[in-house]
Amino acid sequence: DACGLTTTTTATFTIEDTTAPVITCPDNISVSNDAGNCSTVVTFAEPTATDSCGSATVTQTEGLASGSAFPVGVSTIEFTAEDECGLTTTCEFTITVIDNEDPTITCAADQTANTDQDLCTANVTVVAPTTTDNCGAQTVTNNFNGTDDASGIYPIGTTTVVWTVDDGNGQTATCSMEITVTDNQAPTANCKTTYTAELDANGNLTLTGADINDGSTDNCTADDDLILSVSPNTFDCNNIGDTVTVTLTVEDAAGLTDTCTTEVTIADTVDPIAVCQNITVELDANGEATITAADVDNGSSDACGGPVTLNIFVTDFDCDDLGANNVLMVVTDESGNSSTCTAVVTVVDLIDPTITCAADQTQNLDAGLCTAAVTVDAPTIGDNCSIASITNDFNSTADASGDYPLGTTVVIWTVTDTSGNTAECSM
Repeated sequence: DACGLTTTTTATFTIEDTTAPVITCPDNISVSNDAGNCSTVVTFAEPTATDSCGSATVTQTEGLASGSAFPVGVSTIEFTAEDECGLTTTCEFTITVIDNEDPTITCAADQTANTDQDLCTANVTVVAPTTTDNCGAQTVTNNFNGTDDASGIYPIGTTTVVWTVDDGNGQTATCSMEITVTDNQAPTANCKTTYTAELDANGNLTLTGADINDGSTDNCTADDDLILSVSPNTFDCNNIGDTVTVTLTVEDAAGLTDTCTTEVTIADTVDPIAVCQNITVELDANGEATITAADVDNGSSDACGGPVTLNIFVTDFDCDDLGANNVLMVVTDESGNSSTCTAVVTVVDLIDPTITCAADQTQNLDAGLCTAAVTVDAPTIGDNCSIASITNDFNSTADASGDYPLGTTVVIWTVTDTSGNTAECSM
């Protein structure tokens, strides 16, 4: 103090190290696997450490040691540095082993199968492929059903199944196989028991499969796509009335066939061709005329060329039928088919009427006159039908009576029948 007096005391100062050491790890390492292995040997340098107060001890505290076989994937390596004061610091880095090796896959041999009964598919048990991988684990799928088992219902034809193996590390491999399904089931042919087939207008017949088919079926081919053929299949007029055993062959898309038979009766249902001609007939002296069907036929015929029967229902004509008359003709073929036509039969009378004049007459003049009033005898007339008129050239009437002059007068009589035929006589 100011008087020079002193007192002393002591204090303890503790110096502590609170700064951890510094450690630096290597950079992250990325390598590929060794061929055929799911790992690779990796070596790395041990990190170094420094400390502000001296040295630090470095120890690996996590992960495999350098020179070890590291598995595919990411491994974490950790080191710890500890200084003389017990302070620690850690660092870490990763070792990534990449699987760059594809898996292998070998498909089984192609498979074939027949369609299941009455189906157009086959239930196929598919043999799985063989796979390997350097890392062992694999996932196998197929493009048919997306699973590891391609067994299932396969359609007719060839299906390509693609298999894919995935090793889980992004590496894949594929192979393919073919599943061929064959239709070996023949169609079922069904025929009508009997069938009547008709000739056409030309007397011919071509029979088709559709004519006698009665619901033929197939497990794969649609009914409309079945190929139908018939034997025998052509007929003509020579076969009319025959009953023929016809075979129907049914073929499916695979070329498989089945047959059945039908009893086919050949029939002629085509009417004959009736051809009439118009004719003119003359009444005879009795006022009568007779015709036959042949008179009005103008070449009626039948497709099969056989004879035809001609019938008409009016054959006799008389004076009442003068003029045009419609006559129906029926033409019938050997199969009983018939057709008709109409002919116009014109009845004419071409026979002149008859006339016979009375005997010449003589008469004296009337008293005191140079004329005589004469009653003239009419002529005798006749006709096969009927008289239309009789006239004379003296007074143009039917009675020639009248006043006649002195001398000889020739009187000409004319008779006309209803058809306009005439005859004359004179007195």
